[in-house]
Amino acid sequence: MNKSIFAVISILAILFSCSTAFAQAHQLQAEIIYVEGSVFVKQSIDSDWVDAKVGMVLEKNAVVRVGEGSKCDIVFDGNKENIIGLSKNTEISLSDAAPRSVQLVRGRVFSLIKKLKKDSRFEVRTPTAISGARGTGWASTYDGSKTKFEAHEKDIYVSGLDKDGKSRGKQTLGEGNSVNISGLGFIEDFLGLGSEEKNRWKKWKKDSLDHLGGYNKGSGMKPMGNTEDQLDDFSDKLDDILELKDLDKIEDRLDDGGSGGYELE
Repeated sequence: MNKSIFAVISILAILFSCSTAFAQAHQLQAEIIYVEGSVFVKQSIDSDWVDAKVGMVLEKNAVVRVGEGSKCDIVFDGNKENIIGLSKNTEISLSDAAPRSVQLVRGRVFSLIKKLKKDSRFEVRTPTAISGARGTGWASTYDGSKTKFEAHEKDIYVSGLDKDGKSRGKQTLGEGNSVNISGLGFIEDFLGLGSEEKNRWKKWKKDSLDHLGGYNKGSGMKPMGNTEDQLDDFSDKLDDILELKDLDKIEDRLDDGGSGGYELE
């Protein structure tokens, strides 16, 4: 292989592997993108409570606590397509650094989940219930006794939990409905969403997307491309290089006065 061609391919391979590694590492981060009022973070059991800051990366098992009249938005993927919002008087804990499950200790969490890895899902758990989906928007509320779920965009699944934390069976909560789940984990009748619930969701979604846009602009960051798309782009570049190499061979053979085994029309 021509040395220059080999050098170009090697450089592309190195750049691609570096960008892929960075993308994978970045996707393992839950990151705070908006803070208003009193919001505190406890990164581990042994750490102290600290003020939440925009750009703060949350560790596995981190706890986020939002005070009265306060709010916080968190994203947890490289493309910043998945976002959760914490309302006033809310506390959550993360299952891992790239949360696929959020434990709602108290308060309300809005979840706007647009894109997850294949065969994965996002869940919100309370002491009495669990809800989840692959790509949708919903709200979860826990008041210390009852759990309430609201399906605002597409369907979600819900399940009550018994005293041992075991599921009492999943049900599908259709878009435009809400449900209360008792402290014993029993699912009550589904109800249509009221205007207050709908308006609250619309306001949070608009505000959170504005916060996300402002964060990206302020940090100079742009969403990272999907890894599969990066692979396709790299493959196309490699094909182009190899095609040019073959054309060079053809031209060399023609200069020598023969087809060199290539059939030319």
